[in-house]
Amino acid sequence: MYKPFQYYASYSLTQRESEILSLLATYGYTNKEIAESCCISEKTVKIHLANIMGKIGISSMHKLLVLLLAASFACIKAWIK
Repeated sequence: MYKPFQYYASYSLTQRESEILSLLATYGYTNKEIAESCCISEKTVKIHLANIMGKIGISSMHKLLVLLLAASFACIKAWIK
């Protein structure tokens, strides 16, 4: 289905947190869709996202999405070379 990005290596994220970021970055899933895909509640998704943002040192979902987009472009640029 999808391959979780290795975010946990850079930011000490758990495997589940990395999985949630991958679903967000790769598919643009909503919290509800992430919850359904991971068989967890939406509240648990929100807790994971808050933990992720805390570990990365950002305070808004907008900044998280910008970071994910920048990381995606960097991967594409490296792949093209």
